[in-house]
Amino acid sequence: VIDLGADYEVSEKAGLMFGYKSMNLLDETRNAPYFKFNYRWQKPWQFFFAYDEAMGNDSIEQIFMPARYVVAAPLEASHLKTWKGGVNYRTDKGDTLSVEVFSQTENDAIEFLDNYDPGKAMLTSTFQFLNEAKRKGTTLKGSFKLENNFRFNIATTYQTPEDSTTGRRISYEPERILDVGVNYTEGKFMFDFTRRAEF
Repeated sequence: VIDLGADYEVSEKAGLMFGYKSMNLLDETRNAPYFKFNYRWQKPWQFFFAYDEAMGNDSIEQIFMPARYVVAAPLEASHLKTWKGGVNYRTDKGDTLSVEVFSQTENDAIEFLDNYDPGKAMLTSTFQFLNEAKRKGTTLKGSFKLENNFRFNIATTYQTPEDSTTGRRISYEPERILDVGVNYTEGKFMFDFTRRAEF
């Protein structure tokens, strides 16, 4: 990724980050703008609105899940476009709560298909590429200071992943995601532990 961007202070309460980037993945290239607008209308509230693009389908964890046998197939890069907006609340001691709503489209998104292989006498999976996947949802986030050195982070996402062509749900794609993390900081040393669950 090659990124050229800038931060612009619109006013004392508003800021704009914007730019243009060139992305290359799996022999595909995309050029796209991005921006994020922040507005702090009064303490402790903040509003933001953002647009971004990215490329995907290069996640080994996603493609070759150890829980099942996935038939090898050629990969193609996907193209994601994401609109996002939300409200943040920050307490005096630094705890934060936020609600985000998002809408995302992904061209050439991966969908898994299950097949029974008589020769192997087992269930196997392969994947296909959807013309366009659509996801809409809400993310609730929180970051809380437990004591001077410990911070607890949690985020849960509710989404509706569907094939835009047929309107059906995308198989094996989670409708709910839970991320939990603990952070410990001592001087120049930082330790992070994170755990993700998909439902």
